[in-house]
Amino acid sequence: MSDKLTKGPVTPSKEMLELLKDWVAPDVSEVKKATVVGKTNFMGMSIEDMYKKKQVVVDEEEEEVKPLTAEEIEQIRQDAYQEGFEQGKQEGIEAGHAEGLEQGHQEGLKAGHEEGFAAGQEEGKQHVEEVVARWQSLTDQLYNPIERIESAVEQQLLNLSVMLAESVLRTELKSNKDSLLAALHESVAALPFNTEFAEIHMHPDDLELLKEEYDDEALAEQKWILKPEPNYKPGDVIVATPNSLIDRTVKQRIEQTIDEYVREAELNKETNTGPSISEGDEGQSS
Repeated sequence: MSDKLTKGPVTPSKEMLELLKDWVAPDVSEVKKATVVGKTNFMGMSIEDMYKKKQVVVDEEEEEVKPLTAEEIEQIRQDAYQEGFEQGKQEGIEAGHAEGLEQGHQEGLKAGHEEGFAAGQEEGKQHVEEVVARWQSLTDQLYNPIERIESAVEQQLLNLSVMLAESVLRTELKSNKDSLLAALHESVAALPFNTEFAEIHMHPDDLELLKEEYDDEALAEQKWILKPEPNYKPGDVIVATPNSLIDRTVKQRIEQTIDEYVREAELNKETNTGPSISEGDEGQSS
């Protein structure tokens, strides 16, 4: 490189750039500013510009290290307090949530246990009551067989009595029209007073017996309309109107008589007196 400085611009080489990394610009005070105006260094760079750049860096460093004001310190303190407050609040919420969750779990577990225990106790109580009821029924069956047998025998005897009475009564009715007419008169008497007409439903043989007592003129006067019923049994009488139906079949009359007898027998049993058939019952049975 030439010892003389050139006035033209110089393009630095790699070696020069390496040297410039460790090179420090000279300290130029206010007194020397005038002497460096318009001058360049050995690389052709303006010394005045270098001084200005260094001064800017120094000013920035001075600005960076200047002390904090009271307002800035207070703001920093407030920011730190707020940050700590938010952090503490969040941690408190999380801790409270965890505690509440655990407490709720324990309370729910306790309530579920109590509810399950109560339900199980009630179910067990019902089961015990059902078992006791079944055992009571079995005990009654073991210790009261005679009572059940007596009741069954009584019912069978009653049914047999009804069958025998019905058979005897039908045999009597075939030869005794007075009983048939009595049943008819009882049925008609049970009708409302203002009945316009009545249909008399009877077995054809019974209707022939009825016609022996009532001719066509008498039937018209009574407002009776005869209806033969081949499916009826001898002695059956049914009187029908538009608003009424009187059933005086043999079976119904016997059942009514038996029911009255049974009621009287039960009443007499309570008063320790034997049952007796009333005169009215004898009349209906005949």
